[in-house]
Amino acid sequence: MVKGIKLFGTALALLSTAQAQAATPKSCITQGELRGLVGYALPDVLRHVATTCRPLTPKRGYIRDHLPDLIDALAADRDAAWPGAKAAFLKFAGDKDSDGAKAMQSLSDETLRPIVDELFVKELKIKLDAGICLDVQDVLEVLAPLEPGGSVQLVTVVLGVVGRNDNKLPVCPRTGK
Repeated sequence: MVKGIKLFGTALALLSTAQAQAATPKSCITQGELRGLVGYALPDVLRHVATTCRPLTPKRGYIRDHLPDLIDALAADRDAAWPGAKAAFLKFAGDKDSDGAKAMQSLSDETLRPIVDELFVKELKIKLDAGICLDVQDVLEVLAPLEPGGSVQLVTVVLGVVGRNDNKLPVCPRTGK
């Protein structure tokens, strides 16, 4: 199960480019931005899992029987998740005053979204073997009773905890307020 959660975390961390490794605490990702990033990216992560794991899992299992429905349900909320995902992505672009970041910020959503999507698909080269696919299937079966928004929130919380100690996904510290 931990491998499955790490798979989600790895996939989302891949969104961070080398520039994110140099991110300073002032450019950390807020919980809201992380939730947007998870909500936006999770359908693509799960499409990759479905494509790769389908031949490696039992003919009657969650990945084959139910994952397409979850992907569709999550994809229906991608537009609503975009503002948070965009804010997180722009933080990955580096210092907001750099020429590259300013150029990215000046792009319209219609121009920026395909760039983000292409970059994410290009970077999503996670190697999945049968064992990991079965672990992911176990995780998905546990998440199955949750509504899609609940799944996004759970993955967000897990990544938030992991990300506070990870330079690839610099999540802002939480406060008691």
